[in-house]
Amino acid sequence: MRLTKGTKKALSLALSTALVLTGANVGTLKADAAKVNNKDGVKLTLTGKTLTEKYATVKEDGTVKVTTTFADAATAGALKGANFGETKTATDVKYVDDCDFSLKIVKVEVAEKNVLAKNVTGDYNNSDLYEVNTTDKSFKDFVAEKGDEITFTYKVTGLEDYEDTLDALKKENEALAASKAALEKNNASLVASKAALEKDNASLVASKAALEKDNKSLAASKAALETENKALAASNSALAASKAALEDQLKNTPAPTETPAPVAKGQMGNFNVSFDYVGDDTWGEQSWGDKSVNVTKDGDYSIEYTATSDSKGIYLMMLDTDLYYGSLADNFAFTVKNVKIGDKTYAIDNKGCWGFADQTVSKNYRFNIVNPWNGLFDKTGVNWQDEKVTTIDKLNKAPVKANDKIVVNFNVTTKKASSTVSIKAAKSKVSVAPSKSATVKYTVKGTSTVKATSNNKAVTVKVNKSKKNVTITAKKTAVMGKTATITLKAGSKKSTIKVTVAKTANVKKKKIAKYTVALAKVTKKVKAKKIKVSVKNKKVAKVTVKKTAKGQVTFQVKGLKKGKTTATLKYGKKSAKVSVVVK
Repeated sequence: MRLTKGTKKALSLALSTALVLTGANVGTLKADAAKVNNKDGVKLTLTGKTLTEKYATVKEDGTVKVTTTFADAATAGALKGANFGETKTATDVKYVDDCDFSLKIVKVEVAEKNVLAKNVTGDYNNSDLYEVNTTDKSFKDFVAEKGDEITFTYKVTGLEDYEDTLDALKKENEALAASKAALEKNNASLVASKAALEKDNASLVASKAALEKDNKSLAASKAALETENKALAASNSALAASKAALEDQLKNTPAPTETPAPVAKGQMGNFNVSFDYVGDDTWGEQSWGDKSVNVTKDGDYSIEYTATSDSKGIYLMMLDTDLYYGSLADNFAFTVKNVKIGDKTYAIDNKGCWGFADQTVSKNYRFNIVNPWNGLFDKTGVNWQDEKVTTIDKLNKAPVKANDKIVVNFNVTTKKASSTVSIKAAKSKVSVAPSKSATVKYTVKGTSTVKATSNNKAVTVKVNKSKKNVTITAKKTAVMGKTATITLKAGSKKSTIKVTVAKTANVKKKKIAKYTVALAKVTKKVKAKKIKVSVKNKKVAKVTVKKTAKGQVTFQVKGLKKGKTTATLKYGKKSAKVSVVVK
């Protein structure tokens, strides 16, 4: 179409006016400049963890002091238990362009001593208000009591420049407002130009009619395409509805407030395991329970599925069972050994995979291999180990090609092979002197878990699983002649070791050691001097009775020279011989 002279003029006027409007951008005035008024001075508010809040007003550049008191006793710097904490000096100065306002802390006095480590300059916070903050590292060591005074000295610059800037911004906004009014007046002429353009555009209607006639053939083609698109839209709608329903089903939901009645335990003879799969986040390929296997006894099982499309990373893969709360045997274990995709095998870390579907106790048990809506389960099968970890991907975005075979290999165990567990100590009897130890090896089968206990507190035992032995130690206070039973336990199997506290006293030359020996007929009423002591070689050691108790005597050994001898302690017809070794 050829434009008339009037149409060209109107278009020219419209374009030039539009450029003026776009370049001026008068619809936005300088932000908040007119709202800030510091003619009465800048207000300061000093706060701190252990300080009493204090207010002050700054009206001109220079130095300002603000004195407050400690609301609580405080210490700072590297002192132990420092609790002075952070401080904040807030102002009502709001950020404006081209203004160099500055407020810094140049001195802090406590008990007439400057405790400021270095000057602290402020800055504008997230609300564009100027503030000065200090931390524990801003101060030297000091100690203050509740009620003591503390004086902050500030240096203020740019206050006058700040006020002048506010005035200039206000005037600038007034000028912009006037400019906006003028432009709005000029826009009225655009309305008249628009009317002229609409009149001239009438000729376009005729041209449009001709084009519409020519487009009839295109309309027929479009109708055919629309019919095809409707069919695709219906298919997509069905897929979207299916996806939404599945996503809603898989989303995390809290555990129910009421625990359902448990199913009788031990019904593990026949249950079903089904395979769930979504190829990628477009949900183009999905399979829900199309492949499954029945578990009828303990052993290894597998489920095989053939992919129909490529995927850069599997979106979802789960194994659903028809087992529910309370239906598991005490020794039940469900373990995914590996997943094979094409010619590649992925070992599976089983931690956190087993739990209730959708975190709901009333739903079935499920094993998550890849699940974008489920974190790692804890032992409850409902709660997550870490609320921040909200997905599971044990395959680490494994890729899949169309026609790849996906095989999930898993194992089910419901019975505990306790009959195969056994344990036996290499020795059934040992003798251990006070303050000494003995090591006994053991043989265990069917488990690596071995526990050991002693029925005598004076005789202790420690298990070394890697070396498969136990270390038996008699404490210094162990009574010579007494016995203890060490019990080794693996599962329900046991093996015992009888320990006798040896009647051997070890002492270094010129040193003294105390020991206790069992002696029948003795009571605590029997005085020490009633116990007769004889030493075969008195040049080696000196033995003295210190006290008595029921059935035992405590004696002292002093080493005189290196060697061995025998000491006999006797009460009536009863006696106890002790071997004495001086090193």
